[in-house]
Amino acid sequence: IDEDLKKMNQEIKKEKEELKQKDEVIKLKDEDLKKKNEEIQREKEELKQKDEEIKREKEEERNKEIKRENEKLTIQIQKEKSQKEAEKQKANDALLENVKLKDELVRVLKTVITAPKMQQLAQPQLNQLTQSSTLSDYPVDIINRDPDYVEFIEIEGIQKWIKKKKNEFCTISLVHVLENGILSLETLFQHTYEGDGIAIGIVRDSYDIPAKACYWSNPHTDHIAAFCGGKSTYSVWYKGQGTKGNDLFTDNQIIRLEFDSVQGTLILFIDNVQQPVYFSGIKERVRFIIYMYYSGSSCTIRSMKKLIAPTSQHIENEKAIQL
Repeated sequence: IDEDLKKMNQEIKKEKEELKQKDEVIKLKDEDLKKKNEEIQREKEELKQKDEEIKREKEEERNKEIKRENEKLTIQIQKEKSQKEAEKQKANDALLENVKLKDELVRVLKTVITAPKMQQLAQPQLNQLTQSSTLSDYPVDIINRDPDYVEFIEIEGIQKWIKKKKNEFCTISLVHVLENGILSLETLFQHTYEGDGIAIGIVRDSYDIPAKACYWSNPHTDHIAAFCGGKSTYSVWYKGQGTKGNDLFTDNQIIRLEFDSVQGTLILFIDNVQQPVYFSGIKERVRFIIYMYYSGSSCTIRSMKKLIAPTSQHIENEKAIQL
């Protein structure tokens, strides 16, 4: 029995030794595992720090990029602002120069339209004209259907300077209605390519001339009676029919219309020389018209007057066109 007990004790002791060894192995493994966990944790911390550093670097780079873009935008805005200010200054300078040019133009026009054209008349004609009529001025008001094509400058409240800005048909009528007495309209054309594309005459007051209207085309020709300028085939035009016989007027000539409501006539004078072909049979209210086509052409309305007596007379080869 003792021998068995001894043997059992030895076995138990052996088992304890084995268990102790196993515990030691487990302990070693636990420590190794702990070290590995600690190492993994360190690596995680390092990765986290690297991520935060990369994130911070990216944020800094993004902020730098935003700052650069803002600086570029600020420079661009300042540049555009400077350009706009320069353009505004340039526009103001141009406007000021335009005002100066218009003032100079008005001064030149005053000189041109007040030039002593009457000196070109023979003295008997001048005396006859002066003695036969007492004149009173009417203000000149225009009906403008083509504001994009026509420019107006008023001269001393009585005269008007009309300039074409673009090539386009354009028949301009005056506001004043001709119905009682004798009225005279005096004009001066300039820069018309030797009288090309110009005319002057009357329109029925009942007819409203539209924009871009040409006096010789339908339906306008049925309502407009016109004397034509230098390069026209005919010197007189009405209802689609042309008539020759008058001189064709051109630049820098005094062109005068004389309307007589009693006689029902419209007579043309070129540099105060009465023309033989005239309109007669006018029995309704009418208005004066001016026609120009070419850009740069101009017409100065020097005066519109009411006459006490007519300046016209019967002349050789006269011919009446019935309205």
